[in-house]
Amino acid sequence: MTRFSFIFRGIKLIGVMILGALVLFSNAVASNNSSSDAFLGLWEGIDPEDGSTVQISINDFNKDGVLEIVAREGYFTVCYDGIANTQGRGTITGTGTLLSKTQLWVERTRICINDDNTKSDPVSFSVTYTLDSKRQVLDIGFTVLHRTSN
Repeated sequence: MTRFSFIFRGIKLIGVMILGALVLFSNAVASNNSSSDAFLGLWEGIDPEDGSTVQISINDFNKDGVLEIVAREGYFTVCYDGIANTQGRGTITGTGTLLSKTQLWVERTRICINDDNTKSDPVSFSVTYTLDSKRQVLDIGFTVLHRTSN
């Protein structure tokens, strides 16, 4: 065997190893995204504390496995102060990362909106959403939401 053929075999082996690694990596990314697909959509329910409607939209606009979350409630009890905020208005936005096929770690930020449309300082917190895909419900800690749209 010549020195040239030995080097050529080495290069082929390295190429095969790189190709194999790329296939494994792409399969891992695809399986991660398909798991996150189970969380995507519009989820709705009722806040048991004040009876207001709760809506959470979960999307993966960037197709990167980091989910974007926007939450809306008919009334945020935590925003009501009886003085500057008498309507309980606010917004919650955040991002979610899969912990497992049934659990999503969500980092959220809540901003209350006062009656004069000024915004409060943001309050950040984390929560784990738990999916029951068989019943199509999402437990967000204080209430259970039902999927209303994909």
